[in-house]
Amino acid sequence: MSMFCAPSAHSVHGSCPSDSTMDVRVAIKDELGPRTRRVYETVRGRIERGAWRPGDKLPPHLELAAEFGVAPMTVRQVLARLEAEGVISRQRGRGTFVRDPRVPAVLIIGDEPARNGPLLGAIKRGGLRTIVASGAADGLAVLADDPAVVLALVGLSPPVMGESAAFLRAAHDRWSDVPTAVMTPTLAALTDLYATPAWPLAIVPLPLDVGRLERLMRLVSHASLGATRSRLPHRLGTSAPPA
Repeated sequence: MSMFCAPSAHSVHGSCPSDSTMDVRVAIKDELGPRTRRVYETVRGRIERGAWRPGDKLPPHLELAAEFGVAPMTVRQVLARLEAEGVISRQRGRGTFVRDPRVPAVLIIGDEPARNGPLLGAIKRGGLRTIVASGAADGLAVLADDPAVVLALVGLSPPVMGESAAFLRAAHDRWSDVPTAVMTPTLAALTDLYATPAWPLAIVPLPLDVGRLERLMRLVSHASLGATRSRLPHRLGTSAPPA
């Protein structure tokens, strides 16, 4: 069985069969042109088939560019996407390596937080893997398939507030052992969840509070040590109710 599930070119959300072991469900955006998409799908396909296994070092990007007949910038774009999806890890001075999918992971729901550089950096510094889901349905599928998720982080802002709130409710009902956190510009977005079991354990204000985010990732990282899926302390974060 493959370690990763690559989204198909025609898939809206990059969803995969429910019985597959998957690491990420993220749509290949339109900004990936045909050449970039071809390189992305080929590199990811090699990882899925086990040609490159966890811990293996990938060829240098200049070598990959020569192999595929594309510009080095195209390969760098592909590697950046695969790193954001948690498939590979680029290590300064060492090279690019296939990541172990058993590493504890933070599930990000929504494309906007997935593009947030400080967020991705904080997750990486916490020694955690990043899984990006393009929507609530994809996020729930990840929780069903990947027991290494130790935190679900949801972007809660228009126009997807209703979908995000539905994810928080469903995630609590089905996987109450997985703590949730939200990134939101206003507590008003959480009004419908206040005093319900789906109220998130941590809230990261937008614009991004980097200090609070770093503390959250340290807690997640420490709580995940020695367990594949751990419960975080009940009072991971405290937030005032919405006015």
